[in-house]
Amino acid sequence: MKDVQAQVVEEDEHLSKVEALAKLPPELALIKMENDSIQALAAARPRNYLKIKQDLLAQLEAYPSFSREAIYSKPVGKNDAGIMQYARGPSIRMAEACAEAYGYNRVRCDMTIIDDDHVQLVASFVDYQRGRIWQDSGVVSKFFKMRGGQMRRMADDRFFDVKVKAEKSKLVREVILRSIPPGLRADLVEAAERQIENLLDDATIRKIVGQFASKGITLEHLEAHIGRTLKAGWTKEDRKNLLGLWNAVESGEITPDSITSDGAQAAEGQKETPLPSAEDALKGATVTSKPHADPAKAELEALADSMSRNVSSPQPGPTDAVTDLILSLDSLSSKREYEAFLFDQKAALKSMTSDQQSAVLEAYQSFGKKKGWRN
Repeated sequence: MKDVQAQVVEEDEHLSKVEALAKLPPELALIKMENDSIQALAAARPRNYLKIKQDLLAQLEAYPSFSREAIYSKPVGKNDAGIMQYARGPSIRMAEACAEAYGYNRVRCDMTIIDDDHVQLVASFVDYQRGRIWQDSGVVSKFFKMRGGQMRRMADDRFFDVKVKAEKSKLVREVILRSIPPGLRADLVEAAERQIENLLDDATIRKIVGQFASKGITLEHLEAHIGRTLKAGWTKEDRKNLLGLWNAVESGEITPDSITSDGAQAAEGQKETPLPSAEDALKGATVTSKPHADPAKAELEALADSMSRNVSSPQPGPTDAVTDLILSLDSLSSKREYEAFLFDQKAALKSMTSDQQSAVLEAYQSFGKKKGWRN
């Protein structure tokens, strides 16, 4: 009799669950069924941290490419001696591997458009085994500050295809790694660092330098960033930072422009090149024989000086605007920024006379040639 009553109770409970599911919208009902199934499996198979660690360590040993991608290096500024310092940590690839080995979890990142220029990202890691949820969020803006301090709005396609995806990766990495026990995380980082040291031979370094070149980052940029030339001999730490820097660029942790800008600033003043003649590119510019660290910048300054003395207009102030616009070319740190310059300054150019527009265009073309961004 008791068995019959117990069976009736179980059937009633099952019917009540079915009825509850039937009342939910179809998409929510599917999510609930999936979550219930995962939780049931997680309860039946307790997590074994030793096996998880062994699995991840075996992956690091079996797949050299995974080891190379496991750690990122992010430049955080120079110390008092002028040497670049780096923050190193587990990359998004290691975080993804941890989530896979961990089992019984869900990772997601949702985007909400706030307005025309901002979106909000919310990343979450649901651990069905422990009934725990980690979340992190952030607001991403289309505006960014250039090296010269000017604010610029990023094109929509680049914003959503590059910047938003990179920020999503950062948030996903953070919520996963926060959910992993600190001891396991530390052991994995230590093992990855050991593997990396054995993988960075000269051939691999040449390959990494070539990969940087595909992003517009030259060996000179890297040498200025690291603080010593390749011929002088990069140390093990230099090589590890170089690899981590590539991982940071490849995953969107940092942009190529940040490396070329830092490299240019580090190299500034180290090389002095005689200022070439600007007569064929800049009319009326005053050229001196004084050496200048950046010939393109020198020509801009010469043209701006010429504009302030020679260009006249019936309206007050436009000559200053032309001068400022020409000098602002020096803040462009990449070919991409250079190509977008005229479009971004369209409103300012429309307010100028034809002579002033010609002067800006002439400076723009000359600057591009000196930087190697224009034929």
